[in-house]
Amino acid sequence: LNIVATDTIKMYINQIESGQEGAVSVIIRPETIHVLKAIFDANNQKSFPILVNNEALFISSKGIFLKSTLFEGVYPDVVSVLEKGKQKKLDYAGEITEEVIKKLKAIENKTSTLIITKDEKEITFETRSEIDTNLFKIKEENEYIFQKRVNYSYFLNNITIANHLEIRENFFIFTKDKTKILLMALRDE
Repeated sequence: LNIVATDTIKMYINQIESGQEGAVSVIIRPETIHVLKAIFDANNQKSFPILVNNEALFISSKGIFLKSTLFEGVYPDVVSVLEKGKQKKLDYAGEITEEVIKKLKAIENKTSTLIITKDEKEITFETRSEIDTNLFKIKEENEYIFQKRVNYSYFLNNITIANHLEIRENFFIFTKDKTKILLMALRDE
């Protein structure tokens, strides 16, 4: 079962073994994920019944039945989006450290854009506004060379959740256990 929440800029994906035959992919409202997690935690992380049809997701827990409507419209198949992302050229792959997260929090300013530049010896994280520039560098010697722009707040939120990051062309792929978060890079101006 692929559980997905998206707003077209970022996509949260959690892949769960359902024990059922066949693949099921639906796109649900982000609020529903919090409800599902709360029910899962309340059930001591044991499974509970979910029924999915073309219109809604139905949840049954302790005699209470909940309904969450699905997003309407044509959305890409989640598995194909993941596969497409994996086929893109790998620009960077690495583990996320607490040191990087602390330094990222320290360079916040009025702008919402984070510029990440990688050369053969280091990675530079930079935020710019009309009046100042904040940046920090970390040593990282490898063959990756790139410059990407991304929404600062989205990047910071996702990097604090994940423990691994891949950058593949215009995709940032954050991973922790069975959860993947896809974030689109900003287009060049």
